[in-house]
Order: sequence, then C-alpha cells, then structure tokens
Amino acid sequence: MLLQSLSHRRIVLLASLALLGMMIVQANWIWTSYELKREDVHNELMELTPKVAVQVKIAEEIIPKVMVREGELPNISRMEQLVDSMMQAAGFLDPVYFALYQKSSDSLYLSNTTAFEPELRSSPYTTCMSCIITYRFLSDSTEAVTPEMTSIRPVSEMKRLPGYLPSEEFVWLSLHMPNQQLLSQRAILGLFLLSMLMMGILIYLFAHILNALSLQKKLGQMKDDFVNNLTHEFKTPLGAIRLASSVLRHSDNPKKRATYLDLIANESKRLEEQVDRMLQLSTLDAGRDGLEKETLNLHELIKEVVDRLRPLLVQKKGEIDLQLNLENAEIEADRDHFGNCIYNLIDNAIKYGGVTPKIAVITSRKGGTSQVIVRDQGPGIPPAHQEAIFDRFYRAQEDDRYKGKGFGIGLSYVKTIVDAHGARVRLNRHYKAGCEFIIELS
Repeated sequence: MLLQSLSHRRIVLLASLALLGMMIVQANWIWTSYELKREDVHNELMELTPKVAVQVKIAEEIIPKVMVREGELPNISRMEQLVDSMMQAAGFLDPVYFALYQKSSDSLYLSNTTAFEPELRSSPYTTCMSCIITYRFLSDSTEAVTPEMTSIRPVSEMKRLPGYLPSEEFVWLSLHMPNQQLLSQRAILGLFLLSMLMMGILIYLFAHILNALSLQKKLGQMKDDFVNNLTHEFKTPLGAIRLASSVLRHSDNPKKRATYLDLIANESKRLEEQVDRMLQLSTLDAGRDGLEKETLNLHELIKEVVDRLRPLLVQKKGEIDLQLNLENAEIEADRDHFGNCIYNLIDNAIKYGGVTPKIAVITSRKGGTSQVIVRDQGPGIPPAHQEAIFDRFYRAQEDDRYKGKGFGIGLSYVKTIVDAHGARVRLNRHYKAGCEFIIELS
C-alpha cells in the first residue's frame, strides 16, 4: 500500500510538472508570436511610409519653398483620402493619422487631427518630403509624374546641395497609428483563445485523470477493507456454528443441545441477514425497486425494532428513550426494508454510543415533514469522515472503535432504502453531544 501511495504521488507530481511546463512553453510561444507580429507591423509601416510620402508628393506636387507660402498649402482632405486608401490597401484598417511639418519653430505643421502632435513629431514612421527628387527626361517631360520617376535622397546629401533649404526647414511626413499595439494583439487573439481553450481542455482532462486515479485508489482500498471485514463478519458466526456442531456431536445433554442449537440458528440467521442485505442492495442498484409498500404504524414499527435489539442493549447495559410524538404515525413503506433502516441506525448507536450507550429515538413533525431521529451520546463521527459515511463499504478505519464492527454497508443500505421511499436521511453535523441521524419523511 505504501508503494502504491508513493507511485500515485509520483504520477501526480510528474503530471503536474508536465502540465506546468506545457503552460510555460505555451505562454512563451504566445509572447514570442506577439513580439514577432508587432515587429512585422513595425516593419510594414517602415516600408510603407516612404511610399505614402512619394504618392502624397506626386498627388500634391509639393515643393518645399512653395509649401510655406500662404495660400499654397496642400489639400488635407485629398491627402487624407490618399493616405487612408494606401493604408487600407496594405491591410491597416484602423485609423492612421499623418502630419506634414518642419522642425524649425513657428513653422509649418499640417495634420488631419488636432491631437497626437507630440506623437506625430516623434514618430518612427517619418520620411523627408524635401528629399524626394523627381527625375524627368525629354521623353517623359510631358507625362504625369510616377513613383518610378522619383527617389529619396539621404538628408546628408540634401544639406550639401547649393541653394537648397536649410535642414531645419525640410518638410517631413509622419504617420501615427494609436491602435498599433492593439492591432498586434488582435492579430494573435485567435491563437491566444485557441491556446487557452486547448489549455483549459488539458487542465480539465488532467483534473479528471487525477480524480480517476484518486477514486481508483479509494475503491481499491475500500475493496481490500470490504474483503477483510466481510471475512471477519462471516468467519465469526461460521466459527461459532462449527464449534456448536462439534459440541453437539459429542453431547447427550438435552439442555446443552438446545442451547447450541439455538446458537446455530441465531448465527445462521445473522449470516442470512448479511447476505440478504447485500442482495437487496444489488437489486436496488440494478434499478429494480423490490419494495412492497403498505400502510403501517411507524411507532409500532420502531417498538418492534427496539424489542429485537433489546438483548444487545441489555448486554451493554444501555438505555433507550422512546419519544414518539407524532399524532398521525401512519406511513406508506416496506415493513422489512424500512424496519431494517431503523434497526441499523439504532444498532450503530448501540455499537458506537460508548461503554454504556444512552440512546434516544424521537419522532416529530417539523416543517411539513415527519422525522425519525436516532440520537446517541457517544464520541461522534470525526468531521473528516462525515462526508463519506453513506458511501458503500466506507468505514473510519484509523479509529479503533470502528474495527471489527461491520463491513461498511449499513449506512449505505439505509440511504439506498430511504431514497427508494422518496425520503431523505442525513447526519446532523451541528449535534455535538454524539451522533444524530435524521430520516425525513414527506
């Protein structure tokens, strides 16, 4: 069992590390994709800016010396249409702002927006309009200027041209896209969502596998416990029967023979009850009701059960207090099965209610439902086990007071039968003076 536990923990640890590693790799991959996309957008804008500048110059025939003259400024609306069409053709559908400006103070600044002037002046997407040179030959002197007739000279060369404008009066065109970062994020949004979906599925499957491993381990433990407890429960009466038969074989005393015959009958009945209980559970699990309901008096049924348990109660020097308060105690139930439910609850109260158990069986009416309450003053059920006490074959194995007292189907049987009657059974976790089980009948 220790090796199985270590193996289970090792599997959980390795699986957790693998999942964590996959999440780190996935996050790094998404971040790298985002960085690459942002770099692609940056490079596209860097390549596009000079082309926009050339088209603007061709369309407006901008000459630096003319631009500063009042009344000869370019048409901003026409330039805006041109810039927008070029940007959209390149795949940039978000708003793009542009400006024509000179770096000298109190000089030219034209833009299609009143905002973003600092951003436009410091934009990395800038081209020197004054550096665009048009080449004309005799053969094409009468034709319209095309991009092939232009080139952009380095700023250093333009500074050395005789009679040219000072560098502080050069005209520049710059572009600014406020949503540039959002554009990169949107580009990988689908990849990000798909990755998150796949990661969510992996986490769900991981949790499901861990739960399955834990359940498998729990079922294996319960199976081992059940076999051990079942062996003990069957071995004790079988040993008593074998001993009694051996004595009977060599005894001629009528009184002794009667005593041992009664012992054999009682132990055989005990074995039969255990087998019948398991068969009844199997029948209910298979979806076959098997209940024969009839109208019966709940108080009389409780008294019959208490009479059956009286010898065990006397043996342990216990007390039982019947507080049967229902005005109308008639219910529709299967006498044998429902009686066995009450029997099991009182039997548990006797077994686990302390050295000299003090038990109360109460019937009452509360909130429109009839209740059967079985209460003891024993040590109670530890909180760690309260959630699982109605599970099949479950027993609190680490506690000595639970050892050798059944094999974990009593409360499961009670819950199964009570549920089949359309009722409800629960442990009152707020009761601190022992154990209190409540059956609520509609």
